[in-house]
Amino acid sequence: MIYEIKLKAIAFNTIPITLDGEQFTLQTIWSDRGDNGGTWRLNILDGDGEQIVSGLSMYPNRALTGEYIYTKMPKGLLMVQSKNASTIRPDFDSLGVSLKLFYMDEEEFNGITV
Repeated sequence: MIYEIKLKAIAFNTIPITLDGEQFTLQTIWSDRGDNGGTWRLNILDGDGEQIVSGLSMYPNRALTGEYIYTKMPKGLLMVQSKNASTIRPDFDSLGVSLKLFYMDEEEFNGITV
């Protein structure tokens, strides 16, 4: 199953979430240091609050976690999608509006054949 993780445009936001039965914390962070005036970044923490990965750039229309194979990572796939395909680097207000975060659960992710 693929579902949207609801986000809000808050400069530093912490989202406790259960993914495939495991507790995680997602942090969305607005960084003014990115190209073109800023960028959204994502941190993933485990259920104990230990950082698994940090600073993932939330560029639209790409998978965030597919290349990371850590035992502590969510078993599915986190991906960012944009309603506006021409948006290369979303602005601050786009998070949760035109820039959305989705999770493909482990069952669906493992069922993909290439």
